Amino acid sequence: MFGWLDERKVSASGSEAEEFRALIEVARQLGTTVVVLMPEHSVARRLIPDSAASSLFAVLRADSNAIPVIDFRSSEPDSVFHDYAHLAATGRAEFSELLGGRLVRYETCATSK
Repeated sequence: MFGWLDERKVSASGSEAEEFRALIEVARQLGTTVVVLMPEHSVARRLIPDSAASSLFAVLRADSNAIPVIDFRSSEPDSVFHDYAHLAATGRAEFSELLGGRLVRYETCATSK
């Protein structure tokens, strides 16, 4: 999360955004076809300023060859988290099913174009 919790550091044009763009480019070169935003506990989500998510999506949309994003940040209830950052065994199993199903549907749609 590095600078994501500090609203002063979050922008679509700052140094962290540039680093994120570079990371996306490396991922693209390695064959990444989709970005997955993992589940977050509601407490963790509340700590991240709205401007951070806005900046994240602005950076992703600004690229003409944008990598699609599957957003699972609010997909799991707090009850399936071991702590504020990690899913418990039950949560991992449930999320793995959800993620697998979504990726299969995504890949089916992407390859049929």
